[in-house]
Amino acid sequence: MHRPALQSAPELPSAADVSRLLEQVRAIVESSADGLSEHALIKALREDPDCILPEGSLSDPVILYRVHFLVFHALYHLRDRYRESREANLFIGPLLICREAYENGEAGLAKNDSLRRFYLDLDNLEASREEIEDLLARANQFLVSDSERAEALRTLELDEHASREDIRRRFRELAMRHHPDRGGDGENFKRICAAMELLTEARAEGRRH
Repeated sequence: MHRPALQSAPELPSAADVSRLLEQVRAIVESSADGLSEHALIKALREDPDCILPEGSLSDPVILYRVHFLVFHALYHLRDRYRESREANLFIGPLLICREAYENGEAGLAKNDSLRRFYLDLDNLEASREEIEDLLARANQFLVSDSERAEALRTLELDEHASREDIRRRFRELAMRHHPDRGGDGENFKRICAAMELLTEARAEGRRH
């Protein structure tokens, strides 16, 4: 199937396209018992010839934004489906996406979820290149010092010898424990996510240099 070409004003996906993407995302998530990152999910989706995600390099901020938005659009739909059926809950984040056990009351958590509202509104897919580049410039790129890395490891309760798998496993444990949707402390959750993002950036910098 021909994937949509990148345009300055993208054509919004049809209901059939969204439904197909949702089923592709569901199959990958449910086959990943320990969860996976957004990057791994995108890679798996793009291996499917029927994938509706835009083609092109994710180094292009416009492609990155549109791919990210469509993936999260599908993930929030999937989480709603899980919660409505009480089949499961879905933890959604750039560094970790995983199914988890449903707990009573989670079906009502969507009401005040601003991220959910943003990603379920397909009109937000149409951000301009200027808007996207400004967003990424404000959210992005910093170099990681040794002291910052050490502090991030302390936040995850790890030492300097922690492996990539140790970091990933510990992040998952702490994120699940402190997620506000599960009654955790929002500020602790933010610190844990920031530490993981910093450590991820540190590894990326190490590969570039």
